[in-house]
Amino acid sequence: SMKSAWILTRDRQPPVPVLEKAYQILDKNGISRAFFSRTDQKNCQTAKKLKRN
Repeated sequence: SMKSAWILTRDRQPPVPVLEKAYQILDKNGISRAFFSRTDQKNCQTAKKLKRN
């Protein structure tokens, strides 16, 4: 059977403890980290803050 997952964070470069926690959850659920790849987000635009009326 195939298992897949994404690690989505609010930060472009998440703190190490956040990644470590995500890795623990992957390991606990038997999801291999071997095929994960990082997405370069250095040149991505940031989301604009929403204006409140």
